[in-house]
Amino acid sequence: MKAVKQKMIFFLVLLQCSLWGQDAAPTTKVYWSRGKFFDRDKEQISNKTQIIKDKTVFFEFNYVSCYGHALLDGLVPLYAMLKAENLLDKSVNIAIRVPTDQMELPTTRNILQFVKDVFPFKNIYILNGKKKFYFENIVLDEYKKNYAGFYKTFPESHNYTKQLKDFGIQENIVFQDVQVKNNIMKDFVRFVIDAYKIKADMVQNRVLMVKRRTNRKIANLDEVARHLKSSGYDVKVVDFEAIPIREQIVQTMQAQYLVGTYGSNLTNAIFLHPEANAVVLWHKHAKYFWSRKYCIIHSAFLATGVKLVEFDKPDYDTRDVYTSEINDPNFFYREGSQIFLKPEKSSLEEMLTYPLPAMYELLCVDLYIQPGELSQLLEKSKSLNNESCKIVR
Repeated sequence: MKAVKQKMIFFLVLLQCSLWGQDAAPTTKVYWSRGKFFDRDKEQISNKTQIIKDKTVFFEFNYVSCYGHALLDGLVPLYAMLKAENLLDKSVNIAIRVPTDQMELPTTRNILQFVKDVFPFKNIYILNGKKKFYFENIVLDEYKKNYAGFYKTFPESHNYTKQLKDFGIQENIVFQDVQVKNNIMKDFVRFVIDAYKIKADMVQNRVLMVKRRTNRKIANLDEVARHLKSSGYDVKVVDFEAIPIREQIVQTMQAQYLVGTYGSNLTNAIFLHPEANAVVLWHKHAKYFWSRKYCIIHSAFLATGVKLVEFDKPDYDTRDVYTSEINDPNFFYREGSQIFLKPEKSSLEEMLTYPLPAMYELLCVDLYIQPGELSQLLEKSKSLNNESCKIVR
């Protein structure tokens, strides 16, 4: 009987240890000074050092100064990390590395406020070159190595990249995966909406037009908005940079169409209702260089079941404003102020060989949009049925 009792105690101890191990990532002791980590014995801890004894997770955002990238490359991986380690409902600290010169940027402040609003951290420590910390119980390398980056966090995104690439050279694509399964993106969206306690229904025919402050603006935004209103749409123009994140999410959830040029300004499309549409405006040929190879934003909202509506300018337009030089003569030629793609480089295979920096140059255009063409595309997009992948022309 005594032996049985001892075995039971031993089993319970093992069980408890295994349960502890489920939410206990390996931790270490480190000293933070002058913008990097040191072992304790490499630097003397002074009375100016803040000593943190409680469990802390370290995370470093990619592009914290850009809301869209900080959301997808930062907050989604952060959520995935906490979920995988069973820490979403645990009282832990977080240490976030933010470059000193980016601390006062509005986007950085917005992202840090997002972290405070949504995640249940006990304390948030900002790591830069000014303060000194000693962490006695911090999780470092595994989180950074395994979760820092959208494509690592959400590997299913490559499926969407492939599906879009399989369309080849097609204009005005309407694309939706109505058979999308549960995934980390959908989990993250639900988590954020619950944390903010948001309940917002989609408004039929509501068009939310995104106003950009830098390049890739809609050159005739007011004209397009007026035309859509005259066509029966309920149009709102929003400057996401000027409003808090919670309000950004509310306005996005109320939209049936979120309209903007390609870029991080469309990242909020992950919060659209599945019946809604993310309408991406492209300069002629730009999407074939960019979205068929680097479609992180497309992948994000397609993963939540949102419909992608791509508007491609049918022709080059003298009213477009190039905000960057395109200098690669292997792909482009000029006629006056206009830049044209060489016909022999118009296949998808050729386009995908174009170097990344030059791809970005091609995106940097303030677009003049023919209002009637955009409204026609919105009407055509309504005909999409429940097939998984479909092009509407």
